[in-house]
Amino acid sequence: EHDMKAEEIKRLNIDSYLTKSCFSRKLKTKGGVIILAEKGFELRGVTVPDGLCNVLLEELQFEFCACTWSINKEKYLIIGIYRSPKSDVNIFLDRLSILIVYFCKKYDKIIVAGDLNIDVLVLDSKQDY
Repeated sequence: EHDMKAEEIKRLNIDSYLTKSCFSRKLKTKGGVIILAEKGFELRGVTVPDGLCNVLLEELQFEFCACTWSINKEKYLIIGIYRSPKSDVNIFLDRLSILIVYFCKKYDKIIVAGDLNIDVLVLDSKQDY
C-alpha cells in the first residue's frame, strides 16, 4: 500500500530506485501497489490484457501490479497485491486465483507478495475461505 496517486508516483524519487510497475487508485484514497527495483536490477513491467484487468482490478477489492525478473536463464513473475481490510476476502481470493491461473500458463515460477490484510491466526465463523 503506497497511498499515492499516479501523478505522485511519476514524481517519486527514491535514491537508487526506479518504479517498475504500479497501480494507483483513481476514485478512493490510500491503497495502491508499487514494485520498485534498485537501479541496475533488471525487472520488466508486465502487460495484463485489458479484459482481465477490467474483471480483476477494483479499488478496495483487488489491486495488483506485476513484473518479470530473469536470472540464470530462469524467468520469474513477481505479483504485488493489496487487499483493503474492508473488502470481501472471498472475492479477493477468487480474483487472486484467476490471476495466478492466467499467469501459470505463461510462467513456471511466480512470486506473490503484498499486504493481504488477512489474519490467518484468528478463527472466525464468518470467514469461509
